[in-house]
Amino acid sequence: MAQEESVENQSMATQLPEELLAKLREANESNADSGFNIASNFSDRYELGLVLGEGGAGRVIAAYDKNVRRRVAIKFIRSDKASEIALRYFLKEAKITGQLQHPHIIPLYELGMTENEEIYYVMKLVQGVTLDEILEGIRIGDKDMIERFPLPSLMKIFRRVCEAVSYAHAKGVVHLDLKPDNILVGYLGDVQVTDWGLARLRRGMEDMSELELVDIDEDVDFIIDSEKEKVIGTPAFMSPEQAIGNSDLVGTRSDVYALGGILYKILTLRAPANGKTTTAVLRRKLNEKIKHPLLYSEEAVGDNPDNVKLIHLPNCRVPRSLAAICMKALDEKLIERYQKVGDLMRDVEVYMAGYIPDADKGAGLNRHFSQFIYRNQKSIVLVLISIFAVLTSIIILLLLIQYTK
Repeated sequence: MAQEESVENQSMATQLPEELLAKLREANESNADSGFNIASNFSDRYELGLVLGEGGAGRVIAAYDKNVRRRVAIKFIRSDKASEIALRYFLKEAKITGQLQHPHIIPLYELGMTENEEIYYVMKLVQGVTLDEILEGIRIGDKDMIERFPLPSLMKIFRRVCEAVSYAHAKGVVHLDLKPDNILVGYLGDVQVTDWGLARLRRGMEDMSELELVDIDEDVDFIIDSEKEKVIGTPAFMSPEQAIGNSDLVGTRSDVYALGGILYKILTLRAPANGKTTTAVLRRKLNEKIKHPLLYSEEAVGDNPDNVKLIHLPNCRVPRSLAAICMKALDEKLIERYQKVGDLMRDVEVYMAGYIPDADKGAGLNRHFSQFIYRNQKSIVLVLISIFAVLTSIIILLLLIQYTK
């Protein structure tokens, strides 16, 4: 949510260290393909407004583009985080986001440097809330959030996120920091996946299908060469292979795991792993089994403040099929997970259509029959009404015949 703070064009105070500025000037002057060269004229084009948020190396500010008369969001690199690695991440995020053109990936309009030598990029301004804010609102009993976002609406949001991530994978990009806080939901229902700062190109494109795909430009590729930078992502949602820093195993299935974590929070209103510190979260993730979502249906009562009633779910209970999909995506073994986001998305769509998904292999005949009733309930009601009408007509006819006799 926007903080009540405005920013003047000439007082950003986000200048980079002199050595980085020297690199940028040299790259711009020489036109060398170093990954640093960028050029733009900020001038009087943008009128800056409220600070929308800050975190990591970036600070996002609402602005008005005077040239085309539209509201935008501008992300600046923060001076207190402006190391060379932070700058590389910032530029990589801009270049990758700029090439991922999808309805559910926030579009980027411009990358440049102001007259004050502040690095920025301009993107679409999405007026809304994050999925994390939606789920937290439901958790604390916000009536507006509960009414606006029942489970079917949340699953539509989740499916759109899957579509965006599947598209990115087809372009050879893995996100590596998928979480509810990086999903924006606009007031008109549009969904945007944001924060591609940790994204990587798939090494060697090993998972490419036989389809002809368009690759991201080579200058976007960035190999982390520092041991301490190997563990990247948000601990509560990152995959086990990310948690141990195994870069050889990190890939598209790591994003599948994170999507499973997002679905887990949609169902239970909790992250798959919690802890007071990052170390505690990572230790729990690596040494403990994730609590099955179905168990939360049984614990949504009592005096424990963590026992939250799942008011957004049918009968306040986690649907078995969705729990099965969630746990398959969250399997610690890569081979047991969904191998592609498309496979996860297909199971979700099967569930939303009223069928039993492949992940829920243990479903008995009674559940299949229940799902049959659920997906055909309108037709069944119409048939019952028709039968009732026919029987009523027969009875009336018989009574009339009896009366005439």
